[in-house]
Amino acid sequence: VYVDRKRYKELSCLDWTADIMNLLTTDRNMTNIYVVPLSHMKFPLMRTYDPPNANKEHKYKAIIGVHPTGWKFAGKKGKKEILSRRKSGSDMIIEAPYSEHSSFTELLNCVEFFNPRRIVPTVNCYCHEKVQSQLMLLSPARNLEQSEG
Repeated sequence: VYVDRKRYKELSCLDWTADIMNLLTTDRNMTNIYVVPLSHMKFPLMRTYDPPNANKEHKYKAIIGVHPTGWKFAGKKGKKEILSRRKSGSDMIIEAPYSEHSSFTELLNCVEFFNPRRIVPTVNCYCHEKVQSQLMLLSPARNLEQSEG
């Protein structure tokens, strides 16, 4: 899976096993699967991922982009569809729903897994007491420094 150097460096911080890290490459010529910025999920930009210097017969016949989004939920004839598809020639963008929100249990697991030095609550934290209240809720996951940040 191709990732740019910046993203590779970020992913390296996750302490993934060598087996997982070896699935990643910063050489676009080594794979047909790319992780790209969401801003590249536009039909003209997707074609920039054709192999460099490829003649017409070696260019990709189709490029499929998967665009995760928390805002799309397509409907067709009163039916709700999970995926939304857009086509341009042989290329396609599939918009797949996901949630940026986690359950409280998922949040606790995340805090326990990443073991951050500091947490700065940002939602519903208009006063010191609200910040401290949210930090106390996370304390079962680890012994957090009570800091307003």
